[in-house]
Amino acid sequence: MNASKSYLYANTWGYNQNGSWNGMTGYLARGEVEIGGSPMFFTSQRSSVVEYISSPTPTRSKFVFLQPKLSYENNLFLLSFQKYLWYGAMLLVILLFLFLFLITHWEWKKMGSCDEQGLFAFHMETGVGYKFVGKYFEEGEKCGLKEIQYLQVIDPWLAVRKGSVFIEIFKIGTKRLQEHGLQQRQNRLLYMKRPKCSGKQSNFVSVSMVDCYFAFLVLLYGAIVSTAIMAIEVLYKKRNDLLFKCT
Repeated sequence: MNASKSYLYANTWGYNQNGSWNGMTGYLARGEVEIGGSPMFFTSQRSSVVEYISSPTPTRSKFVFLQPKLSYENNLFLLSFQKYLWYGAMLLVILLFLFLFLITHWEWKKMGSCDEQGLFAFHMETGVGYKFVGKYFEEGEKCGLKEIQYLQVIDPWLAVRKGSVFIEIFKIGTKRLQEHGLQQRQNRLLYMKRPKCSGKQSNFVSVSMVDCYFAFLVLLYGAIVSTAIMAIEVLYKKRNDLLFKCT
């Protein structure tokens, strides 16, 4: 295509505000540009003023988070027993469980307790975000990353002005870039795939207080209850001895 080029920059893809379009869609709708330089997502409103010709690159935005240890989600000391065993145990230690519930409920109500446990989730464009994951994360940390896709959208497409005389030229040009592999090569340079987990077996996981939290609580409140029972027994024995002497 024998033509000179000039660039107009916009801060957004473009949205309909008060009956007029802003951003890149506004430039296309007003005929100020022939093709959008940045792929944008399909919307029913934009399709009425612009025409989409091709999707140059797959784009995904997901929540990426480090999978928490099992002890953050479940009580490890409850997972190894059947429910019928605990039904019987609860009949014997119901008072202990009542105190335990009140104390733990009060502790988790403290401000900032969730932020101090090291849990996180980033909502990011994975092609760009995984570049920083590969650069700054340890090998063992990469193995624990999980994804949740929040936005269910199709890949963004290049848009051109509706009725533009260059539509066919742009379509053929972008398709040839994809068929010859030039677009895929550029995508591999710009968008990094999820880092492979290569050090899972050699990753060292330390045991923290969270893993032993409930065991220490049971031990502590068990000692308190046993001490209280012992004190009651001592007082009861002294009372009986005193009554025996009086008689």
